[in-house]
Amino acid sequence: MRILGVDPGTLQCGWGIVDQEQSDPVLRSSGTIRIRASLTLPERLHRLFQELKIVIEKHSPQAIALEDTFLAKNVKAAFSLGQARGIVVLLSSLHKIPVSFYTALQIKKTVTGYGRAEKTQVSQMLGYYFPGEKFSSLDSSDAIACALCHLRHRTPY
Repeated sequence: MRILGVDPGTLQCGWGIVDQEQSDPVLRSSGTIRIRASLTLPERLHRLFQELKIVIEKHSPQAIALEDTFLAKNVKAAFSLGQARGIVVLLSSLHKIPVSFYTALQIKKTVTGYGRAEKTQVSQMLGYYFPGEKFSSLDSSDAIACALCHLRHRTPY
């Protein structure tokens, strides 16, 4: 099974493609979509749509894993995050790929064993699962962690 994990954002969006091979996860590809802050929000969302569409068409995931909505202190940031998540959900619908949502607590607990782990701890622990891999950003490692969480918690087909 091939999973696309996404850590959405309107300025930086991490993504990771993880396959399940027998009992071991295999990291196939990952990256960070960086979008200029000087663009308007509609332009940033359009760019995010275009870039993630390329990732989906290139890697043909069978499922998408996405961090569930959380309450942010900054309302404007929360709305932007929600719009970026909407782009991912729209792409999943257009490509007929099921999408699953996981809380940050679930993702961190799955990867590190501790639900309140810091982003750097998650990234470091991913080195255990994928030795020798370098991650382009903490957003990318968060996306990979989300995909790994899906592999560990999904119900078998």
